[in-house]
Amino acid sequence: MAGDSDHDEYFDFEEYDDGESFDRMIEGIGERTSDENERTSLLTSRVLEGFVWSNIMTGSERREYMTGDKNYGYHQSVKPPGFSKPNKKRAGDVLMDRRNSADDRQEAETRSFSNLSDYIRARVGKEGDSDFKFRIMKQIFETDLKKHNDRFSMPSNQIKYREDFEAMNIKKAGKEVIVIELDLGVDVHQRTMMLRRWEINNSFSYVLTSSWIDVLSRNEGRLNANDIVQVYSFNRDNQLHLVFKKVMDAATVKKMMDI
Repeated sequence: MAGDSDHDEYFDFEEYDDGESFDRMIEGIGERTSDENERTSLLTSRVLEGFVWSNIMTGSERREYMTGDKNYGYHQSVKPPGFSKPNKKRAGDVLMDRRNSADDRQEAETRSFSNLSDYIRARVGKEGDSDFKFRIMKQIFETDLKKHNDRFSMPSNQIKYREDFEAMNIKKAGKEVIVIELDLGVDVHQRTMMLRRWEINNSFSYVLTSSWIDVLSRNEGRLNANDIVQVYSFNRDNQLHLVFKKVMDAATVKKMMDI
């Protein structure tokens, strides 16, 4: 689970996950690192992600998230690994299946992110707002909760549509954004913060700073290590807005992982 590291170095699970073979994913993680603790952490993160998405889209919010076909949901495109037994196939068939699976997964993912963004638009949007996008789902780390750090970290390789942020040429000096807190309490709050590019080792993250300590202070007891949160973005009056939404608490995450 979460520790004192922001896990900025991101493992590309899609390269090794063909939607069927849990062993192949284990192999890919083994190629990535020889450290047993890091292997366990990477595998846990992948399995947890699948469970969380499945839980979100089959829970009480499912109908709010979905638009169009009532039988369509995010769980079709993100499946916990290792829950289906791979069939024996010829090498050429396996390669074609992987390509088709990747194409189908990308198409379903795009449609699903659109559905999620429509849900956020309905919650906080106003006339004239544009470009609603799902950006990241991550687990809260201990480092995110340390007030003296005053930062919330989003590893760059986990951010969807990252090229948008790169086109903004966000540097360490940062870009002013409006952050809207959603589902952390009864009320919806918003504040001005700085979005900065934070480089560490050979990787980098985008971090929210300047007023993050205020978010922690106001939500003490409501925002904890191992909680699952999502971040969305949209434009209003030519200014970037980020929506920070809690989707699952640490206790529920633990129950899911103990099943």
